[in-house]
Amino acid sequence: MSVSFTALFERSKYSDSRKWVGLDEPERERLMKQHERFAVSAVGFVLEHDTAFRSHFLQRICELGNLASCSGWDALVEPDNWADLLLKHNASSSLVVVEFKIDAKLEPHQDPTRPEFNLRATGNGCTGYGWEIEQFSKAERWTNVCYVTVQKEASWKIESKCTQLSCIPRE
Repeated sequence: MSVSFTALFERSKYSDSRKWVGLDEPERERLMKQHERFAVSAVGFVLEHDTAFRSHFLQRICELGNLASCSGWDALVEPDNWADLLLKHNASSSLVVVEFKIDAKLEPHQDPTRPEFNLRATGNGCTGYGWEIEQFSKAERWTNVCYVTVQKEASWKIESKCTQLSCIPRE
């Protein structure tokens, strides 16, 4: 078997779809999160270790232009509930939050086209990612902030600007 992330995944406990047969919905969701977690970890690893991939990802996916080729980017996998992948560049005060959806849809609090995205939680609801990112950005003094969703098929099409947060859909 070749040495690749695909090979690693295929040999892991997460790859066998037969394991999903007969599972209840909570267990099925837990396994989907593991698929996503593996993919995000793989992307984060490659971002840290392959400058060509990092430059390509930051330029084509995150639309960071000249910043894409800069060194000094830190990649964090799931540092908080509102970020699957968090990319930080201290020298430019740039913060990129990437939300991956592999076999799931964006929830309203994750979707920049929905009002829930910019709302603080009330009751049993989830706090919107836009609200969370804005609070974090203010506290840490990030000035160039971007939220990117990566989906098989983008569920929203219009790039938007939510206060100081640039939002980008990617497929």
